[in-house]
Amino acid sequence: MSESGGTQEPGHMDRRADEEQVQEKRATEVAGAALIERAKAIEAAGVHRRHEELMEIAVADGLELPLAEQVHTLALEESLAPAYALALVATNVGVEELVPPESGDEDSMQQATPDWVLEGDANPAAIARERRLRSSMRRLRRHLEEGGSAESAVERFLAEPDVGHVVY
Repeated sequence: MSESGGTQEPGHMDRRADEEQVQEKRATEVAGAALIERAKAIEAAGVHRRHEELMEIAVADGLELPLAEQVHTLALEESLAPAYALALVATNVGVEELVPPESGDEDSMQQATPDWVLEGDANPAAIARERRLRSSMRRLRRHLEEGGSAESAVERFLAEPDVGHVVY
């Protein structure tokens, strides 16, 4: 039957999934290339920039000021130069969220709110975004600490299997 008849052709869903994977891979490549360019520029200019200058750059990149402020604060907490953290967010590159276990094993799922979540900030989307930001920052920081250029650190970061194009 045709799609208008309610039944899809065999393999139609497979083609759509393949197309989505190709698009996602391309988005990751483009975002990764942008992050590499930013890392090279940050390294060349020096990572020690004034807060106001970093916020101006972030807003010019399309980040909303509250998000840019949050990223700056988290970067300082995670011992990552804020310029690199803001570049991660501006290019939409990060550690992809882990999916819950398919078994539904409740013991493997975190039941309590993490300590770092404020009492009034129990919004699941905000919690997930902060968790993604922190894990992405920690991972990038580790690669930067391993030595070499910022470009090689970002390339190692991008080569990890769970790093890709994300939405903050």
